[in-house]
Amino acid sequence: MRRGLGLLLVALGASAQDRTLTSDADVRAVAFSKDGATVYAICADNKLRQWDARTGSAKATTSFESGERPVGWNGGMLAVAGKDGVAIADAATGSRVRRIATGGRTFAQMAVAPDGQAVAGSSRVEGISRDEVMRVWDASGKERFATAAGIGGASAMAISPDGSLLAAGSWDTNVRVWSTKNGELVKLIDELPVAVFGIAFSPDGASLAMAGVDRTVYVWNAKSWKLERKLTGQPEMISSLAFSADGRSLATGGFNDITMKHPVSVLVWDFASGKVRKTYAAPHRVTTVALSPDGKMVAAAGGDKAVRVWDVN
Repeated sequence: MRRGLGLLLVALGASAQDRTLTSDADVRAVAFSKDGATVYAICADNKLRQWDARTGSAKATTSFESGERPVGWNGGMLAVAGKDGVAIADAATGSRVRRIATGGRTFAQMAVAPDGQAVAGSSRVEGISRDEVMRVWDASGKERFATAAGIGGASAMAISPDGSLLAAGSWDTNVRVWSTKNGELVKLIDELPVAVFGIAFSPDGASLAMAGVDRTVYVWNAKSWKLERKLTGQPEMISSLAFSADGRSLATGGFNDITMKHPVSVLVWDFASGKVRKTYAAPHRVTTVALSPDGKMVAAAGGDKAVRVWDVN
């Protein structure tokens, strides 16, 4: 009896550490700060909210100017689209680092290099609804190049840790990898059977992971561009993925192809072995997922007014 009660108390203690962070508006994207102490959330009311990652208490809320909306970030810096271009802002304070003139173009999503020295965005070709052009700007705001981004536009994008490569999936099921310096097409991955909705470089830049409709994580060698392996085990289609900063863990979030309101899974993988370490239940589609730098916490959101955080260990 005592042993059973002890196990129950341990279980209750473990579950009590999982937290739901509530927001006044729907959450579109989540990330951890570089030290893992803070959870950031970009919300539908164009505000950036912060919580203490351990206690779940609210820390700060940053409001953006009228007509502005966050469209991308790297965990430390935000790309904020506005009428006069894109502002690069410090995620912790919201203060503007610089502005980039984009010629009045609209960007649904953008990618910011880890060092902030390059920003990428894909926008529709005027008068042609299905085609998009990918552009990259340097730290001074100068446009480095513009190139075709594929039919249907970008479904996911990421810049490598050293800032030298830009990878983007498109709705034509292809993934393109460009040099951020001159727009040279380094690799066209055209053998994927479906479109990908999540894409990320490993922190050491050695691998490029991508996943989407067929519930499979594809891992490519980012030097030889050979398919290294496939990770299978996600019960649903995969809508987002993210690495921990130490590169040991990978998180994936799912969505049901029948309805976005169906319960789904958040998986945490041991990246080296490709085995699933933990599985968590989410109440509906996961549109964004993040791991703390040390991989000990995973956060997920699905478009409602909440961020769910689980303790992996």
